[in-house]
Amino acid sequence: MIPVSGDRIVFLGDSITQQQLYTNYVESYLAARFPALKLSFWNAGWGGDTAPGGVKRLERDVLALKPTLVTVCYGMNDGRYTASTPEISGAYEGGMRELLACLKAAGCRVVVLTPGCVDYDRNPTHKVNDYNRGLRVLADIALRVAAEAGVVGYDLHKLMLEVQTRAKAADPAFTMIPDAVHPDPAGQLVMAYALLDALGVPTRAVAVEVDVAARSAACAGGRSARMRRTPDALQVQAQLTV
Repeated sequence: MIPVSGDRIVFLGDSITQQQLYTNYVESYLAARFPALKLSFWNAGWGGDTAPGGVKRLERDVLALKPTLVTVCYGMNDGRYTASTPEISGAYEGGMRELLACLKAAGCRVVVLTPGCVDYDRNPTHKVNDYNRGLRVLADIALRVAAEAGVVGYDLHKLMLEVQTRAKAADPAFTMIPDAVHPDPAGQLVMAYALLDALGVPTRAVAVEVDVAARSAACAGGRSARMRRTPDALQVQAQLTV
């Protein structure tokens, strides 16, 4: 699923996608790391949208762009901000199935991100409704539908909830979702990591070797490194490639 030369990539989703944060992070990373691929990117996020809504505008907002790779992230609005019901989960599943079928019929490669999570501390109503549990139901549906369609599925809900839980354990005032629903730049960075991981983009390991006696430093996998000794510390600066 790693992007290939000439890929036309469309990000499809709701207002979280429309924010153009995680999508811009991914675009910038791919363009900087793989400039020879000549990738093209479009954002098809739409505020308040749902999976069935995405089906209705698919031809106009996505297929008209002749994409070769489409990322899909729906569920936050599909859950209707209340406890899960068969009606809610059924509508979401139906919309996701139709979306994936249409995209595959158009010859697109597809990556599905499950919905993320909400921050109960920022909206107690979501806690009363146990909305993260409802989003978990939709996340499981998204992963199952993706697997049955033979496309990539990634559990963004699990990742974001784990990051949020660990961060709040260290600092109870922490939030990466200040309005309870829309991730801020830090939360969107987690989303970008998830999408790059789902795309199968390999990580880069960069090692910096320091020779204290010789007062020198070398950077493997980067362009340059230098060392400076201060009265209190040894500082190493490395200029890295992406």
